Amino acid sequence: MKFKSLLFFALCVPLALSAKKVQVPTDIFQAIAHNDRSGVRAWVKQNPDVVACDQHGRSILTVAVLAENHRMVSVILGASRHNKNFVNLLDHAGKTALDHAAEAGHEKMIFMLVKYGAKVTSVQNEAAVIEL
Repeated sequence: MKFKSLLFFALCVPLALSAKKVQVPTDIFQAIAHNDRSGVRAWVKQNPDVVACDQHGRSILTVAVLAENHRMVSVILGASRHNKNFVNLLDHAGKTALDHAAEAGHEKMIFMLVKYGAKVTSVQNEAAVIEL
């Protein structure tokens, strides 16, 4: 796999201190954008303890949530299910994937994220989960 360029990502704030922050190839984000589920699944399995963040500190899971790509969210959650804290990573704005799903009213994604361990910590998230 060739990586044409690298972006440098910083300050993706994990709830787990054991997560490694790395320079992430843009290809993982391109794979998400192009709905390359097998490529994303393989990348997550090869890098199980890596927190991949974009320039806004958003994890690959959050990027998939913001793209409203239910299948990609499912692939990422399934491939990273051993890393229980992955689903609760905070971006630079202090939001989790669940926060973004709740703000957009994506009920299916909210259910998936909670099923995989997303913590309902904000008032907005509690209201969204209670309404469902």
